[in-house]
Amino acid sequence: MPVKTVRLGQPKATASDGTLLPDLNNVQGDVYYMFPKARYTTFCLPLTLTDNLQRWQRFVFFTISDLAQFRKDLDTFVPIITSSTQTAQDLEKIHSQNQEDLDIVSHGIAFPKAGLKKLDILDKLGDPHFDQGSLVNEKKQLGDMMEYDTVFATNGNTHGVILVTAGSKFGFVAFRPQLLRCLSIY
Repeated sequence: MPVKTVRLGQPKATASDGTLLPDLNNVQGDVYYMFPKARYTTFCLPLTLTDNLQRWQRFVFFTISDLAQFRKDLDTFVPIITSSTQTAQDLEKIHSQNQEDLDIVSHGIAFPKAGLKKLDILDKLGDPHFDQGSLVNEKKQLGDMMEYDTVFATNGNTHGVILVTAGSKFGFVAFRPQLLRCLSIY
């Protein structure tokens, strides 16, 4: 990991090659380990309340319409973001109990360039593909001729995404009111 990546927080460890490592309590859980996602059972659409997938995942895309309110809402959401430390503990729990059906709920949030710009974070990250904006701008260079979903088809209309994984559909449904309370812009 480049040292400049660690500058936003204090490093907590050093790798065997001398590289500074960040505090895993300050890194979202899906960055290093990926949120627990077991094999999916076979299911038919549409899902009903009796369906029970072994793991459930949803992406909630959003647009920031009221920046001041979003900043307040984000302060209430940050404490429930799953850290890498918690994810490691969750994965160990699944492994040690030899169970893939534990109802562990994990949360993360991410922002594209347009979302960071909306939040007045204008620093370049050093990744030319990210720094130029949406990858929709590079479709032709990437050889991607597929039609994009409207969430991704325009440059800058999506300001972020919340990722939620759960041990079941019910885990997500139980979390949904908390998500809506945390982020009143929805």
